[in-house]
Amino acid sequence: MVIGFCACKNKEERPSQEQMITETEKSQEVFFKEIPEEDRLRLQKIIDSLNFEIENDSRNPELYFNRGVAKSELQNHSSAIEDFDRAIDLEPIATLFLYRGFSRAELKDYPAAIDDYNKSIELYPMEPNAYYNRGLAKFKMDDYAGAIKDFTQTLEIEPSRADAYYNRGLSKARKRDYEAAIKDYDKAIEIVPTSPEAYYNRGFAKVNLQDFPEAINDFTAAIDFNPEFAEAYNNRGLSHIMLGDRQNGCTDLQKGAQLGFTTSADAMAEYCN
Repeated sequence: MVIGFCACKNKEERPSQEQMITETEKSQEVFFKEIPEEDRLRLQKIIDSLNFEIENDSRNPELYFNRGVAKSELQNHSSAIEDFDRAIDLEPIATLFLYRGFSRAELKDYPAAIDDYNKSIELYPMEPNAYYNRGLAKFKMDDYAGAIKDFTQTLEIEPSRADAYYNRGLSKARKRDYEAAIKDYDKAIEIVPTSPEAYYNRGFAKVNLQDFPEAINDFTAAIDFNPEFAEAYNNRGLSHIMLGDRQNGCTDLQKGAQLGFTTSADAMAEYCN
């Protein structure tokens, strides 16, 4: 999520918490990178081979499933769903509904994805990924209470899952339960101590509890693990300004602006001239 805020009109005012801070969903989102050509060719060869096999064995659900998975890796989710549909017609098992839900979610059809995750859970209630991905879909639909329940269920099955703690924390922050969110970020960081987004969002929660010194520590950790994290420079700078430290604040805002974060440049014009 790109962070945006409106600069205060009065240069003598300090930035409000609402104006300067928001969560980042960078760990929560699935961001596709360009597929290397060698991987693209490999996946296409798999699909071509499966096309031939399906011609000779058109009622084998495993073939449709494998082709659907390859297509989803190529980000061809609409065609992948067609293969998962065919596999489900032949053998409606939990895994097929789960994977069709993945592709539907990637197409942002979250209600349909949730339907698939529900069916997967009905058929096999002990699959943590079904609860986890249903939680992500509910998060996208602003059902934060539902998302929290699903991430909690994920953790009951798989207690060491950092991404479930992270996203449950993000959901709690959206409900403004910042103390509870911090506890979840703490667990996520304990399991994976190198996640810049976990530190960043814990810093966000601490800002909302007006614990600016500790927020600065977390933004600093986020920067240590990702020196190009412009939003972290921006929000660390504004946190310094909240504490009356304009010098360090403006240095951070300048760095954010240098990294191309335009709101840092706006904040510099507001607080650093």
